[in-house]
Amino acid sequence: MKASLPFKYITAVKGGKHYVVFDYKDNEGKRKRKWIGTDLPEKCPKKALNVKVEEIVTQFYEDYIHGQLFKKAQEQARAKLTAADYKFTVFMRDWLEAIKPTIAETTYESYSQKLNSVVRYFDTVFPDITLAEVTAVELQKFYNDKFAEGMTANTIKHYHANIHKALKSYRKGKNGQFVPTVAQFKEYLYPYEKRVVKDDLPLSPERYLMEEDIKRGQCKYLFPVYVKAVDYVFNVKVKEAVGEKVFRDFTLGKKYRTAVDYGLFADFDKILDMVYAEGKKHEQGIAKKS
Repeated sequence: MKASLPFKYITAVKGGKHYVVFDYKDNEGKRKRKWIGTDLPEKCPKKALNVKVEEIVTQFYEDYIHGQLFKKAQEQARAKLTAADYKFTVFMRDWLEAIKPTIAETTYESYSQKLNSVVRYFDTVFPDITLAEVTAVELQKFYNDKFAEGMTANTIKHYHANIHKALKSYRKGKNGQFVPTVAQFKEYLYPYEKRVVKDDLPLSPERYLMEEDIKRGQCKYLFPVYVKAVDYVFNVKVKEAVGEKVFRDFTLGKKYRTAVDYGLFADFDKILDMVYAEGKKHEQGIAKKS
């Protein structure tokens, strides 16, 4: 252990592998413990273990100093906010950060410019307005005021489209909570605890997703529909996200990892509906021909 660090750590063996175990206090002063795997077997060279431990401790220190360790806790707290206590401008910024990994850099910059204008306006004119309180009246006042300032009707349409997209991307969940659909499924498919302890994914995403839907009482389709929906994510959504040139060299495993890292399973329920509808159309077309 190193007393000079703002946390303590030890190495431990679990399941035949070495881990670094950190003890620290979060930004609220609560004690936390975190296990991070080294990917090294129990019987590994001591020098290799020391090097790996030093790398992990250095990265942990950087995350600790820059507040990255507490960012997830803050995001989880925000996910539990109801529409009544979620400030509208905070919601808008959270939405933009949530979709950032899924859009092009130029698109993000364009959205960011418009978002900053929206946030400045609402923080001035409606400083405490929450997500539940924003109605068409407040939005129309924003559009009217911007038009009076000289903004063109076409630009206002773009603002409206972005705000509408943001509001639509958050859906009302259980207990009146508003949960971001972008990146929501990333946490659902790839929980943080599992990512820390064991850096892998379910062997069969189709089976995993279907089983989870069954547990939640939300399964509407048979297994082949899930297979086709996952294939759509891998071969359409991933290609759109990284570009065709990069996509050409992707293995199946790389497609899977990229889909999760980019949050491309966020709207998987909609993809299921789309795949099922297309399958029905195809069947009807065949029936007409026969």
